[in-house]
Amino acid sequence: MELEFVQGDLLAAYSADSNASPSPLPPLYLNLSSLNLRLVTICFTITELLQSRPSTLRFLSTLTASAPKNSYLLIIESASLALIPIGTSGRTYPLGQLLDHALCGRGEGEAEWEIVRSQEGKRFRMLEAAEDVYNRDVEESGKGMHVKLENSRVVLRSYRKL
Repeated sequence: MELEFVQGDLLAAYSADSNASPSPLPPLYLNLSSLNLRLVTICFTITELLQSRPSTLRFLSTLTASAPKNSYLLIIESASLALIPIGTSGRTYPLGQLLDHALCGRGEGEAEWEIVRSQEGKRFRMLEAAEDVYNRDVEESGKGMHVKLENSRVVLRSYRKL
């Protein structure tokens, strides 16, 4: 299996002009159209990305246009951040509903992604003593930083490109 990790400002190339069509070359030199692409993950950052909705929607549009058939998109976000305010009225909408709308269409024409798995509030509980096991090396070597592990509820969406 080949794995590539790239760190940088994903939305930089999508924020210049709100009227511009999506860039054919994604930022950070990511090849979203590679036939080797099988899975794109967006974990615990989608709410931050949605602070710039037009840029994020342009990125998702480019991903949709570029990703090869049968590739997957996995989005995981903390359920505590899963209500997104839209407009000036103060109304909020569930993150999953907004993602489904953006990726699977509005019922007009053919959808480009299908929902493989959808969970609104999946609860993950840490096993007892998990924190001790996770931090054992830090305590034994004195190197690194102690990490506090917590229970969590997450919104999970998995999509397959049609």
